[in-house]
Amino acid sequence: MRMPSMLIPTNRLIHLILVLVGVMVFSTACKSKKKAVDASLPAEMVDVLPAINQANVPVNIVQARGKGKVKGLGIGQGFKIDLRHRSDSVIWVDVSANLLGIKVARLMVTPDSVHFYNKLDKTYLTGSVADLQKLVDGPVGFSDLQAMITGRPMELPNNIRQMAKDEGAWVFVKNSTERIITMWFDADSHALIQQSVNYPKEKQALSATYRNTTSTIPEVLIFSTVLNGQDVELEISFDQIDNQSAVSYPFNIPRGYKSL
Repeated sequence: MRMPSMLIPTNRLIHLILVLVGVMVFSTACKSKKKAVDASLPAEMVDVLPAINQANVPVNIVQARGKGKVKGLGIGQGFKIDLRHRSDSVIWVDVSANLLGIKVARLMVTPDSVHFYNKLDKTYLTGSVADLQKLVDGPVGFSDLQAMITGRPMELPNNIRQMAKDEGAWVFVKNSTERIITMWFDADSHALIQQSVNYPKEKQALSATYRNTTSTIPEVLIFSTVLNGQDVELEISFDQIDNQSAVSYPFNIPRGYKSL
């Protein structure tokens, strides 16, 4: 059955999903070492750093299903998403057209490889993370991509003096020569509620907002950026989140597809 014309731009939608989640993400994040908290600081600040670390432990295995929508660049189209993730190992995403439920694309990323195919134009990509960077026309790193889509900090604060309290949230800012990371942690639950990364040299930026964070991942993820001078937003809402069942990551390129 031929897909309605209103669904034809889905190939642009797939590209936007990859861009919004990955294009501003470098692989330069390093793991922070915990440092002793300065006991001379107020008790509220002494306790906050260990509480943030405890509230944002990386999720090990998760499978989540839900819906998403892209707003901006003349696109207001929805889609269905199946996300599967194993910490530090694999990110697997399956995207379907919202109205008909037809599977249109699949992406699997590991720390050193990428596998992708698009059913609409019958193309595929399999190679290194560098090949994914070419696909989305931007830098992509597995560790930061993993943090973004699971609602975990790109970097945990390693010094309490990097923290400040503002309107019910603890704010952490980390400057480096490559990027500026800003993260907001809920003052009560200490869960990550928002993070943004800015690359001044490349003039690229991405913001992620998280809502209804469970013991696994947030139920709502909102990514926003600017593309071609226009605000673009990707919102994903998960209605099924499971971290108890066994998870598989199938990926087979259909016959007849052309390499990108």
